[in-house]
Amino acid sequence: MQNAKTVRFMIMGSVFYTDRFIHESYDLKGSTHGRAATASEKMQDVPVLKDLDFLEREVKIDIGEEKAAMFLDQLKKDTDVSLLVQSLV
Repeated sequence: MQNAKTVRFMIMGSVFYTDRFIHESYDLKGSTHGRAATASEKMQDVPVLKDLDFLEREVKIDIGEEKAAMFLDQLKKDTDVSLLVQSLV
């Protein structure tokens, strides 16, 4: 297949598991460029909002100290450039 394209995708799950009804969710990418939900996206039964919506609403997430520490640890690992470079070598 000479014209075959390489396709990469990532499947991600929610970091917060709950039995409670989720009335809105956010697809956060860490960027603000073009990262606002459209009017039609906001009209969904359970809207999926984006980075600018999160910032505009000044959302606060209270997950407790233990989960916050776990979250920050994972965030540091995800953004550690030296780990990324080592994985490419």
